[in-house]
Amino acid sequence: MIHSPAMDAYFAGLHDLWNRGQPPSADEERALMSRFGMEPA
Repeated sequence: MIHSPAMDAYFAGLHDLWNRGQPPSADEERALMSRFGMEPA
């Protein structure tokens, strides 16, 4: 994994998704990924 400072917002969003009362849905994770130009492989 390569960490780019530009991706800090993605990792912050991922942290927020996973630190709620329940795990995020796959759709929520995909929505976050798409905001940062990523697609699941």
